[in-house]
Amino acid sequence: LRKNKIKYLIDRSNLKSDFSRNFIRNKIIPLIEKEFGTKYRSGIGNFAKIIIEQDNCLKNIAQKEFGKISSITPGGKIVVDLNRLEAYDSALRKRMMKLALESISGRKGAGSFNDISRLDQIISGKINSADIGYAIRISREKGSLVIWRKKPHWTGKKLPIDKKIDLPEISSQIKSHFIPASSKKLKQQKSGLRVHLDADKIQTPMQVRPIRPGDSFVPLGLKGKKKIGDFLTDKKVPRFLRDEIAVVLDKKKIIWLAGYQISDQCKIDKNSSNILEIELIREKIDENP
Repeated sequence: LRKNKIKYLIDRSNLKSDFSRNFIRNKIIPLIEKEFGTKYRSGIGNFAKIIIEQDNCLKNIAQKEFGKISSITPGGKIVVDLNRLEAYDSALRKRMMKLALESISGRKGAGSFNDISRLDQIISGKINSADIGYAIRISREKGSLVIWRKKPHWTGKKLPIDKKIDLPEISSQIKSHFIPASSKKLKQQKSGLRVHLDADKIQTPMQVRPIRPGDSFVPLGLKGKKKIGDFLTDKKVPRFLRDEIAVVLDKKKIIWLAGYQISDQCKIDKNSSNILEIELIREKIDENP
């Protein structure tokens, strides 16, 4: 800068040793150089290169192995097979967990020593759940480790016919349209992500929203109502997935528990002439942490 006559400023806080990095630079390094000379620099540099290479190698192994034992729900929760996770060496297991915390938080470097230690306690069964930084919740759920970032509860949206609606909270879209009763693809589908309903048995307007406490509907094949919570329990759907399940309603009733069951009150039969197709479209989720 002097040679080229370029003006510059000096950050005088760097001359004070109040901060750890300044103390090391101003006090410790001069003492080492006085005692051992400057050769220590190449030793530290070589050691750093070795650590970087090994760190990258471990990271690649952890990513590959973690992909084998984990999945991501539509709502962005990371679900890990606990039995398979526990079989890994402690160091590799902790590296996997750090990658998971970085992924779920969206912040490189997330996952402090204390965070990983608490997570390891959940894996070992010493505690069942914990909240850590960045609004992250971790819990042990019947053979699975579930890691997610708490989000605001999503609310209902109108579902007009012939229009696609975004549901970013569950990484999905939903759309509906009429199809001919003579269509070859017409089926009385009780589950799946695309269903056909008798439009004459639906009272518009429709809406889509998350499950609410006390919600009930008439599952296909039944004549009476059943609580959705009981229905999902019978189907062995984990509780941690239930806030990601959408219900479609008409003016008076739930007509579809999306992805699981239609209402018997809207099923198609031999007399159905107006058919409504509703489809839940899942977005592709990158499962690599």
